[in-house]
Amino acid sequence: MHRAIRGLIAWVEAHPGLTLGAIALLTAVFAGALLRRGLEFETDFKRFLPEDEPAVRRLIEAEETFGAQDLFLIALVAPEGRTIFTPETLRKFKELEERLEGVVGVDEVRGPATAYVIYGTPQSVVVERAMRRVPRTPEEVEQYKRRVMNDRTIRGWLISEDGRAGAISVQLEPWADAPTVVDEIQRLLRAYEGPETIYLVGEPVLRSATAESMIRDLRVLIPVVVAVMAAVLLLSFRSVRGVGLPLLVVLVSTLWTVGSMALAGAPMTPFGVVMPVMLIAIGAADGIHILNKYYEEVAERARARRARRAIVRATMGELAVPVILTSLTTAAGFLALMTSFLWPQRQFGLFTALGILYAMALSLTLIPALLARLPLPERARYERSRLARLLGLWGRLVARRPALTLGVSAVVLIAFALGIPRLEVETRADEFLERDHPVVRAMYAVERYFGGSYHLAIEIDTGRRDGLKDPEVLKKIAALDDWLEARPEIGRVASIADVVRQLHWVLRGSDDRYYTIPDDPRLAAQLFLLYGGKPGALFLGDFSKGEVLARRLNIGSTQMARLVRDVQRYLDEHFNGPGEPKARLVGPTQAYVALLDRIIRSQVTSLSASFVAAGLLCALLMGSAIAGLLCLLPLVLTILIEFGVMAYAGLPLDMATIMLGSIAIGVGIDYAIHFLHRFRLEARQGKGVAEAFAATIQTAGRGIAYNAIALMLGFAVLLVSSFQGLVTFGLLLVLTMLISALSSFTVIPAILLLKEPAFLRRPSPFWEGPKPEPATAAQPNGAVNPKRPQRRDVR
Repeated sequence: MHRAIRGLIAWVEAHPGLTLGAIALLTAVFAGALLRRGLEFETDFKRFLPEDEPAVRRLIEAEETFGAQDLFLIALVAPEGRTIFTPETLRKFKELEERLEGVVGVDEVRGPATAYVIYGTPQSVVVERAMRRVPRTPEEVEQYKRRVMNDRTIRGWLISEDGRAGAISVQLEPWADAPTVVDEIQRLLRAYEGPETIYLVGEPVLRSATAESMIRDLRVLIPVVVAVMAAVLLLSFRSVRGVGLPLLVVLVSTLWTVGSMALAGAPMTPFGVVMPVMLIAIGAADGIHILNKYYEEVAERARARRARRAIVRATMGELAVPVILTSLTTAAGFLALMTSFLWPQRQFGLFTALGILYAMALSLTLIPALLARLPLPERARYERSRLARLLGLWGRLVARRPALTLGVSAVVLIAFALGIPRLEVETRADEFLERDHPVVRAMYAVERYFGGSYHLAIEIDTGRRDGLKDPEVLKKIAALDDWLEARPEIGRVASIADVVRQLHWVLRGSDDRYYTIPDDPRLAAQLFLLYGGKPGALFLGDFSKGEVLARRLNIGSTQMARLVRDVQRYLDEHFNGPGEPKARLVGPTQAYVALLDRIIRSQVTSLSASFVAAGLLCALLMGSAIAGLLCLLPLVLTILIEFGVMAYAGLPLDMATIMLGSIAIGVGIDYAIHFLHRFRLEARQGKGVAEAFAATIQTAGRGIAYNAIALMLGFAVLLVSSFQGLVTFGLLLVLTMLISALSSFTVIPAILLLKEPAFLRRPSPFWEGPKPEPATAAQPNGAVNPKRPQRRDVR
């Protein structure tokens, strides 16, 4: 294996032009694929779920029975101190509802104009459209107001209790392209703005806003992270090549990755929007270590009298092994996400791992090919720096008190680990949007006036024709309605029982004692006859099945799971018995809750898989199980402290942060590998453990520090994301990189100083071979003139 690596390095060094040409050709292929096919954006949570899951099947069956379960609302809110009961505002409702019915993809529209109102006259009970024509006179407006506000199927559901707001409920066709419909509706609404405030809410609207935020984030985050990485590289190496070569690697590898997604037809999802930022930050790591070693070799050229290509050969001969090893372990960490339950997380892990391998290949080919063609830098300041002095001070502190270092580390670890039981799993539908986003503001406005912007759906199946007309069944549904409305998470509830109770109330002269389900089946049948079987989404035409819709607040996943659990318990106690109607939760809410537990469990599996894979790779490729365990120790420290910090800070695990463990293992293990590799090289040259540690922290330690700083600042770019979840995710990633680097500088050397393992003195059977002999003969291109004095402090 080592021979193959050296052969690759020698070929690249001998044929830099061919290497660069091949890279340019591949770049053109991936860029062409991206330009031709582009990237699609997918934000529909339902499409993230496997169709063979019971919760997903219930959702699909409900859509086939009752229509699309993704409802959304258009709310018109009158200015402070006014109501919607004016001819001008009512005309807006009438026109809007008529125009909405003509939008392609819209199945049903119900609002203050098109809803059916139930009221009584001296002669009969009337069921008709609420607004056959727009009221024009004060008397007509008052008559309309009296009718709709006395109808409890409308008041609180389509018109707020205070009369200040009205809502239009829109149901899409199951085949409708939701983003296109949302765009068309938003275009319609702009023509009706003012003086009323118009809000548009619902799952389709949230998905559309999320997609727009994703595109905006990509446009902002990528240039910012490139600028940040360039600044870090400039401060680290203070040279054009020190900035340009790592940046070229990350930009080309990111282009290759996104081009691969285009070729595979893989869409960008909210999970993947962070991928380009991560690739740019992580992909620079190999280049940083290579350039760090390159400048170390350049600083020694006056003594060694080595030529340009010999310096490149020496650099790559030492760094190829850790570059490959760290890239494989990092890729393994992300590939562990392939065990995830959601395909967007699996896709994120797969393409991020692919991007890391692309960056590895470019670091082993593009960088040495360009270095082989570029003249040696005139100066390369390496030995004198504040960072070197700081690392030296840190190393002396650890070397003097290794036992105390481990003891302090253990105390810190225990302190944070004790907080982990407090860690909660919590996610919200709006966490991908900033708090002042129009959609978020609209959600809270609709919750204020109508009790919620999301729906909890329950299917009632009597199993027989006209089963819903049975008074006993209707009483069960009415009791369910009342029980739901008593819950704090629920606003208003709509069902066929509400229609029957309203009819009974009107028939009995609006006497509140009769807002009930009649006991007499004949009277119930008469009420249905009065209603006339008006079309709607709450029941089927043969009255065998119905749906209870409850508006719920925008609550977190923990509270939502509690709600679903309580509702299911109620259904099991009052329905679903022998000879009783069957009731079950359907719709997006139950699917979301039912699958959240699967997602969490799959992430635990991913974390375990990445941990085991990283340890095995280190043990195998370093030829020592002890080496593998040493590489994992900083990761244990990092993950436990990370989760402890989240617990003490009250930060929950959500859809984004749940992946932190796998990412911490994949990225954080790089520091341990580079540290151990250099430590081993120094020890095999005959140095004692203390001397090898001092040399390691001044050489590889510097590259690790540069890499950690670059990653921390690169991930800090996520703090400007419009996704609240990614802001927290970025902050925690910064903390992860800091803890991982400090752990590698602390725990590993302290253990080695206390007990020197045997593997430090022996070569790895897989990787290490004879060290390349440094070249002494100068070459014309970039050669060192032995007769010319060389400057020791070089840049």
